Amino acid sequence: FWEYEGKYPYYWIAEKYFELNEWLFNGRLDNCLFEVYTSGKGMERSLGHFRFTGTNIKYDKYTRELYWADPKGGGLLRFPINRNNFVHYVKPMIGLNGHYKRTELMWLNTLVHEMCHYYTYMDGVIPVQAHGVKFRQIGALMGRKSNGIFNIKTICKNWMVAITCP
Repeated sequence: FWEYEGKYPYYWIAEKYFELNEWLFNGRLDNCLFEVYTSGKGMERSLGHFRFTGTNIKYDKYTRELYWADPKGGGLLRFPINRNNFVHYVKPMIGLNGHYKRTELMWLNTLVHEMCHYYTYMDGVIPVQAHGVKFRQIGALMGRKSNGIFNIKTICKNWMVAITCP
């Protein structure tokens, strides 16, 4: 992974996350955890990921609404997750794959991609498709707001040349 002005990559990710959140998302995204990974399942196929690190997070298969299931209540006690309590229950995390050598702009593009995922989940509803209509709409909006600096793709298909996929 690169060195950013002598800072660890986590500090770079956090700094850029907050800058991009203000600029592109109007500060709507809340706090987030960050990680840099270089190994693990699917590592060779992803440039980054958005995931939940909270426990007991479930969703209703019909409404797709997220909820926290109280383990002491046998799963019967459900607390709906919404924008106000999303960070508390879900504990969102954005990870970037440090295995690849990329330019700063490429890393920023991946970070914005993962931030688009955050945006699609933060109201407490699981999208039908991770890269579905809502994701593509938000990605297109980020492209327009950045005057084309960011080109949010749904997938980078050729992993052998991932370093060139913006």
